[in-house]
Amino acid sequence: RFFETKVRPLLVARCYECHSEEISEAGLRLDSHQSVLKGSDVGIIVTPGDIDASKIITVIKSRGDIAMPPDEKLTAEEIKILEEWVKRGVPWSGAGSEKDPLSNGSESISERIASAEKSHWSFQPILRYEPPAFPEELPARLRENWSRNRIDRFLAVKMLEQGIQPAEEASPYVIIRRLSYDLTGLPPSVSDVEAFAANPTETAYRAYAERLLNSAEHAEHWARHWLDLARYADTIGYAFGGQSNKSPFAWTYRDWVVQAFHDDLPYNRFVTLQ
Repeated sequence: RFFETKVRPLLVARCYECHSEEISEAGLRLDSHQSVLKGSDVGIIVTPGDIDASKIITVIKSRGDIAMPPDEKLTAEEIKILEEWVKRGVPWSGAGSEKDPLSNGSESISERIASAEKSHWSFQPILRYEPPAFPEELPARLRENWSRNRIDRFLAVKMLEQGIQPAEEASPYVIIRRLSYDLTGLPPSVSDVEAFAANPTETAYRAYAERLLNSAEHAEHWARHWLDLARYADTIGYAFGGQSNKSPFAWTYRDWVVQAFHDDLPYNRFVTLQ
């Protein structure tokens, strides 16, 4: 959606005149994914996920010997869109994508697969994004008190884009219930609720979270997700001729998974031992 609503309109309006099927100056086309990744006569112009290594960003910022577009420069907002596109791994959809046979008819299957692998998001480097500044439209009380970490700033910006105001902070009673249900799937005890309500500090919150993380209930609750993935069941799928449908020792695997979660068994060991 980002490509179709932000990037493609920008490429069409500002780049296709010189870099498309009809005219491809310097051997560069920007009207298909394969062409973008292939680059120009002078080499690769985009390194998915890496702004600094992507020549296209250098030229649109007029930092080198070549500045594009040659006449009217891109605005700061347009440059920001292309930077975000590169950060996201140069995603593409619709016409001109690898799935579009009209744009890749001359490619072999192996070339198309190699191109798709190169641009897939899972092979892009992990990047550290700087959180945006709080918009001025955000009420002062929320700018000052609502944000507790970097993630909140990303959320606030997107919520405002959708016309959604961040909610007020939940009461201690709601906070403690959310934490308990998230970590164990169970409600907190009355005594735990009363204790936190009387002392709703960050220290008390962390202490209660640590206690839940070390509980058997936490291991049982989260082991269920893995057991669902592994299609765990106490019975076999089919039974014929009076055959029992019970799987008598299935519980040993279930208990092992629960214990692995409780012991914080590293994921690589967890997978290997199975």
